[in-house]
Amino acid sequence: VSLSSDSRYLAPVAAAERVRQLCLALHQADAQTAGALWYKKIDSTLRGNIGAELAAMLTLTTATVTHPCAVVAPAFPAQGRGLVDGYLVYDQAPPHAAHLPTLLQQQSTLPLATVALPIVRAGVAHLAATLTAHSAIGAQLFVADAVTEADLETIYQATRVALPQALFCGSAGLIGVIAAALVQAQDLATPP
Repeated sequence: VSLSSDSRYLAPVAAAERVRQLCLALHQADAQTAGALWYKKIDSTLRGNIGAELAAMLTLTTATVTHPCAVVAPAFPAQGRGLVDGYLVYDQAPPHAAHLPTLLQQQSTLPLATVALPIVRAGVAHLAATLTAHSAIGAQLFVADAVTEADLETIYQATRVALPQALFCGSAGLIGVIAAALVQAQDLATPP
C-alpha cells in the first residue's frame, strides 16, 4: 500500500498531523499492520518535514513496539545522491549545504544517533552492533550515511538484525533495495 500525504510544503505541525491521521487510519483499517514493514518515503534532497513526520509516525507505534525508532537513509545512488558525515552530497549541491541530523533536531525532539560511512562499510555485523548500542542508550532516530546501493543493502540487513521493528525512512534508493531483498526472500521461501 502506498499513500501520499502531500505534506512537503505544509508547516511542520500541519504536516505531522496529516501524516499521523493517514497512518492512524491505516492502523485502524488493518489489524495485520503489527507485522507490516512500514516505510516513510522522503525526498533525496531532504525537502519537507522529515523530523516532524517521523515523530508523528513513531507515536502511533508505541502501543506495539517498546522502543519505537526509525532508520533514516536518504541516499539515492541512481541519481548520484548520498549522505556523508550527515551531509547531503550530490553534484548540484554546494558542499555542506544540508545536514540531516541538524534538520531532524530542528523538527523533532527525538533522541538521534548518527552512523558514519566507515561503520556502514565495516559490514552487517558491525553496523548491527552499533545500532544496538545506540538503541540501548535511547536513540530513536538513526541517521545512516550511504553513497552506494551496497551501503543501503548493508543498512537494511543490519537494521533487520538489530532493530527488526524499526521504521525505514529514505528515498527511492532504500525502498528499491528493500523491495529487491523481499522479493529474493520470497523466491527462496517458495518451493520450485
